[in-house]
Amino acid sequence: MSIASYAMNNKQVIHFILVLSLIGGLLAFPKLGKLEDAPFVIKDAVLTTKLPGASAMEVEELLTDPIEEVIQATRGVDYIKSESRPGVSSIKVSMKQDISQTEFNQIWDELRRKVLDVEKKLPPGASKIDVNDDFGDVYGIYYAVTADEGYEDRELEQYAKFVKRELVPLQQAAKVSMYGVQPQVVNISFSQERLANAGVTPTQITQALGEQNKLVQGGAFNTQENQIRVEAAGSFQSIDEIKELILSGLNGKMYRLGDLATIEQSYQDPPVVKMRMNGKRAIGIGISTVQGGNAVILGEQVTAKLEELKAQLPLGIGIEGIYFQDRVALQANKDFFKNLIISIFIVIVVILFAMGPRAGMLIGSSLLFSIIATLLVMLLMGIELHRTSLAAIIIAMGMLVDNAIVVTDNAQVAMKRGVPKIKALIDGASTPQWGLLGATFIAVISFLPLYLAPANAAEVIKPLFKVLAVSLTLSWIFALVQTTLYGSFILKEPKKIEDKDPYDKPFFNKLKGFIEKAIRFRWASIGIIVTVFFIFIFLGKFVKESFFPAINKNLFKVDLFFPQGTSIHQTEARAIEIEKWIMEQEKVQNLSVNIGSTPMRYYLASISVSARPNFVHFLVETETHEEVEDLMLLMREHIENNYPDGIPIISKFKVAPLPDAVIEICFRGPDPEVLRELSEQADKILRQEPLVEYYRNSWGEKTMVWKPRYSQQRGQIAGISREEMVQSLQRLTDGQLVGEYREGDQYMPIYLVAANKASYNYSNIGSTPIFNRFGESVSLDQVVEGYDIEWENPVIKRYNRQRYIAAQVDPIWGIESPEVEAKLFPVLEEKMEIPEGYTMFWDGMFFYQDMTNKAIASQLPMAMILIITILVVLFNSYKKTIVILLMLPLIMIGVNLGFLVTGQSMGFFATLGLLGLIGMVTKNAIVLIDQINIEINQNGKAPYDAVVTAAVSRAVPVGMAAATTILGMTPLLPDPMFGGMAATIMGGLLVATILTIIVLPVFYSTIYRLKKDKK
Repeated sequence: MSIASYAMNNKQVIHFILVLSLIGGLLAFPKLGKLEDAPFVIKDAVLTTKLPGASAMEVEELLTDPIEEVIQATRGVDYIKSESRPGVSSIKVSMKQDISQTEFNQIWDELRRKVLDVEKKLPPGASKIDVNDDFGDVYGIYYAVTADEGYEDRELEQYAKFVKRELVPLQQAAKVSMYGVQPQVVNISFSQERLANAGVTPTQITQALGEQNKLVQGGAFNTQENQIRVEAAGSFQSIDEIKELILSGLNGKMYRLGDLATIEQSYQDPPVVKMRMNGKRAIGIGISTVQGGNAVILGEQVTAKLEELKAQLPLGIGIEGIYFQDRVALQANKDFFKNLIISIFIVIVVILFAMGPRAGMLIGSSLLFSIIATLLVMLLMGIELHRTSLAAIIIAMGMLVDNAIVVTDNAQVAMKRGVPKIKALIDGASTPQWGLLGATFIAVISFLPLYLAPANAAEVIKPLFKVLAVSLTLSWIFALVQTTLYGSFILKEPKKIEDKDPYDKPFFNKLKGFIEKAIRFRWASIGIIVTVFFIFIFLGKFVKESFFPAINKNLFKVDLFFPQGTSIHQTEARAIEIEKWIMEQEKVQNLSVNIGSTPMRYYLASISVSARPNFVHFLVETETHEEVEDLMLLMREHIENNYPDGIPIISKFKVAPLPDAVIEICFRGPDPEVLRELSEQADKILRQEPLVEYYRNSWGEKTMVWKPRYSQQRGQIAGISREEMVQSLQRLTDGQLVGEYREGDQYMPIYLVAANKASYNYSNIGSTPIFNRFGESVSLDQVVEGYDIEWENPVIKRYNRQRYIAAQVDPIWGIESPEVEAKLFPVLEEKMEIPEGYTMFWDGMFFYQDMTNKAIASQLPMAMILIITILVVLFNSYKKTIVILLMLPLIMIGVNLGFLVTGQSMGFFATLGLLGLIGMVTKNAIVLIDQINIEINQNGKAPYDAVVTAAVSRAVPVGMAAATTILGMTPLLPDPMFGGMAATIMGGLLVATILTIIVLPVFYSTIYRLKKDKK
């Protein structure tokens, strides 16, 4: 079947389809979703449970262990990591990456049902298990509502809620969330003396609050016609009602609670998280885009709405931007068009120079149709425009003209030989059509391992495979129908038919002579190429490695950890000092500070740090991305000099999230003390390596705990139980939780606190008054045997239900993790003494690298089998398949050359380029061998002559196809994300093209034992 012949005989149909594709693509572009990065599901969930008063060990035993047991029995679980801290259990569940979206949602439902069952088995006082399966939501448009001094936190919260309420109805908004809101509480602050004089105990207050606020079923009246529910109203409706609560003293008198205690609505102290923006208190507001939505349109909607709201806010309340995914996406689209125009210009100039203006016009039009039609198909497939899909179009740019170049060159050569134009065009497309189809499929299949790889890092690239598959397939179709149809009126038949061979020219004659010489001295030629191959394999050891590259943003992050046990108030004070210093730097445009935890996920690859009082997150914005590195170094120096007990992890934005530490050596086993000893042993080894810094472990330093030893005998004499003693101490510290107050849709815990708690410290804690059941006050010293001060683990981490600790370091500035791993891991394996029952393993960046590489490698056999199958079917020959496969290892010559010349690093995206390069080189080899078959079968040439003639005749099409791809990659070379991939393809394809024209004929002639006929 000749597709080109059909196109020539049905011009009206083809014209209609082409116009439809053109108009549809142009209309599709503004409707395509526009995002910063390719969306993918982060298959993680976090389960949080609280048990106030429990130590980390008790939390592990009573909460973490039974919940993990249920999680482990859930299908699809890949691994579990947990943190047990005093009073809080946090469990991160990571599901297997190959689970589909539909199945994934079903698994979360199953997990929630199992969690409900295990909640019943948790100890009294444990909270409900909070299952956060929206862990991967990205709030790409991120603002802060700020307040000047003079405004209370409550007022700031009210204005932030007002702004949120106005943003929720926006059409493109999926979710609007707030960060940094301080939990409100009701504090009942009492004087020990006043209660004692009234004969009222704290236990009476607790019981009275519980009875009054308890929900009770009042029943129902049944009449002949209706049933009327009886509601026993009585729960607190206001703070004043709490004040009016009546208590009975031991002397028989009645008292209002408001007369015995101060009752006020306040904020939780100590707070869990706090936020600041440009030196002011703030609350963050994040807006996520609906699935398949357009972040640019959402950004416009948000900007317009906020401008409207600013006029309604009072002086001193402001709205400031932190992160704008819409602007990033808009800039990416602008850069795309710039790169697109540059690439098209380069491609057309190369073709004009090599093949003439009319051929350039014809091939350029094929390129334009392929790109615009790709946009239409992307809309139909629901693929958004983002960093990955836009890069795919740029990557495909050079390859999109390969098929059109072959068809046009075939037609031009035929016309020079006197073949009529229409026949030349039809034959030029029909003869190689199946070879070109097979080559196009192989070019697509070479990217298949990344599409199928079950890993989040690979999932970011999946749209790239889809766009390449669509665009390359369209380029084959347009080469057969549009190039032939448009060629009928764009190309001109030569006025004079050439009597001699079109390739009888100096360049082609010299090329022919070189190829014949290489074939004649084939073993020397093979020896030279093998030697060069091993030389460049050796030089590959000097290629830099960086698995996940940084991205050019005018932003950077600082995660600052102070010593364990640092209070959040001390952390905040230090954060404000650093904030003032940063704001004084002239390059700084904006600064947001998050105290206690990381902010909501505003960037897909953001890292999440659980709530901890010793942690600060800084997000610093500069004018341009060129200024980022200097400021990073300056800030690093400032923190190290002024806060030597802090560990600053300063980083640019990367494609994938950074782990807790870049290098993590983990030890797993039962005994916490043995684990700490192993961590310390590893730490001593790590400190001998000059390429790393910031030595720490994942459990942190031990913290001090004060323990009063309750005496049963003394307690019975004083009439005070252990529980009453603990409750008294609670009232002197964080407050005793005694009830709950509801105001609208907001629930506030009610705490009973001692008014004079600030006057007690370690020196006089023994004189703390404690009420007994008779209303009498005794001191703490009278009910305890003594006091102990001990050191405890502030956190216990587990991996797959086993305790583990990680010795952590980061590479020094300018050094990437693979270089450090190559030096450290063998040393650690040799020197570490691991006792029986304990294991050592690697986490950190190595875990992500290893997981991703294995995921890709698992799919490589399938891709290679498909490629080999297509080659065998295409040529019906094992030998020809072997010839092509022998070419593939040689691409490493060009790959390493490209890295060494450009200075780019080998990493994940370079691996992507390497896979794509396999398809490109195979495609060029197919074109050449297909031409050899044509020379033998159609032109009747001897095999040796067919090999030489095919190599000479395909030199221009193969060279032009490679040149357009290589030069079309130029705009991507400076890009930190795709620069490594561009260097891989440019260097690899340049060398591979030369090898295809020269070395492939040598391999072919050697395998088939071809020699030149002396006659």
